[in-house]
Amino acid sequence: MGAKDSLMGRLLGNADKFTDKQVAETLAMLVENGVKRGASDIHIEPHERFVLVRYRIDGALLGVYKLPRPALGTIITQAKALAGLSALETHLPQEGEYAVSVSGRQIEIRLSTMPVYGGEKAVMHLTEERGDPIDLTA
Repeated sequence: MGAKDSLMGRLLGNADKFTDKQVAETLAMLVENGVKRGASDIHIEPHERFVLVRYRIDGALLGVYKLPRPALGTIITQAKALAGLSALETHLPQEGEYAVSVSGRQIEIRLSTMPVYGGEKAVMHLTEERGDPIDLTA
């Protein structure tokens, strides 16, 4: 993790509160890096002293970033807002979706949140939008 964590730390700073711009840039960077690495999922998980970000690549779940612990609520809230979910509901699982463009590719993101010990966990499933469906009858 190391150098990548310091990049995320500079984006978010070490404050207890984060601006919407910092959080939006962090989420965009997480998705962009996930797409570039070929990740199918991004897991954002609370731990006692930090927030662990893991990418699922080729079936393996790899720890990639450690974010400051106070960033968890703000990041989850921002992701929920993008997916049209209720930011106030933290005690029940929720699912939503939204789309972003990464390097000219349209990426659909399905967001699932779930209450866990220490806060909320979020999983972002990344799917590239394809053109017309393939005709299987030919």
